[in-house]
Amino acid sequence: MKRKNKKAKLVALIFGLALISLGYAYLTANLKVTGTAKIGNKSFNVVFKNPQIISASDTATFDSNSNSNIAAGTPVVTSNANGTEVEWNVTFNQPGDFYEFVVDLENEGDIDAVEDVAQRTLKVQIDNGTEYEIDLADFDNDEHWPSYLHYHNDYLDDTSANNWIPYYLIPTGDVRMHFEVELDENIDSETWDAIRGKSIKITSGYTFIQGDGLPDEPSNSNSNGS
Repeated sequence: MKRKNKKAKLVALIFGLALISLGYAYLTANLKVTGTAKIGNKSFNVVFKNPQIISASDTATFDSNSNSNIAAGTPVVTSNANGTEVEWNVTFNQPGDFYEFVVDLENEGDIDAVEDVAQRTLKVQIDNGTEYEIDLADFDNDEHWPSYLHYHNDYLDDTSANNWIPYYLIPTGDVRMHFEVELDENIDSETWDAIRGKSIKITSGYTFIQGDGLPDEPSNSNSNGS
């Protein structure tokens, strides 16, 4: 009889432990954290607009223009680049010839934009095979720039609310960019013979990135030239 009682107690104990195990298995918690980050519809869009010729030497000439609404020599904002490129063409017929124009740089987006000056580039390509890629930190080094070519660009006072810092563009802000190119009037005969009849392509590159507030120190202009 005692043996039967022990056996019954053992069975009851095993059954009880099984119930406890099942109980713990049942007490679980499934948690989830779900969130949705919605992206707004703001745009980042810095473009060139309103190019205008300012002046040119009397002996400089321009290719004929099929668009009678555009004055000869006026730069053109290329539509295939969505307003991010400006093309200009001039023929310098003698030393001392010059050409000058302006174009507006506008922030048509909804996000502040600032120029990353460290990424500014300037290249010169002459169709005799000579190329220059200018390091703006060493711009005055004649090895990096043809001495007979003078080139200058800067920002003029803009008409936006932040005209004390021209290269920072708030939405709807704009800045006028000014460009000048000139052949040195004192070109020697050897240099002139080497470049006459050639094309000189000058490419200025600017990179604008998202701005995060006006810089503490104002800068009225940025320029490069020789």
